Amino acid sequence: MQFIKHETRFLYGARKLSLHFKIIESGSHCGQILWLNCEMPTDGKLKTGSKLFRLLCLANGGQRPDRFDRISTKVFRGKVFKGKVVTVTKDWQKQPIPTAAQYSVILTLIEKLTL
Repeated sequence: MQFIKHETRFLYGARKLSLHFKIIESGSHCGQILWLNCEMPTDGKLKTGSKLFRLLCLANGGQRPDRFDRISTKVFRGKVFKGKVVTVTKDWQKQPIPTAAQYSVILTLIEKLTL
């Protein structure tokens, strides 16, 4: 999957960073756009145990971000990743979602690929 864009939004009362990726592997899902949501720091400083910190390190070739008070998604630009995709079958209240309304999201990025 290849990084396309990011957006910041509020989901369930928390500020989230949504990273959008396009599936580029040939197959029935080629061209689909999926997203990966990460919690944004509430105090403005990135925590080393956060999902976002791990993703930034992965995209930056294993290097830690230069700054912890400013978050840049530039490290994702033009890069291709292998990720884990899941289908959402239950809503936030653990109630089943009808098959026609189910959707897929990226759970995490596994590795950065070189082409």
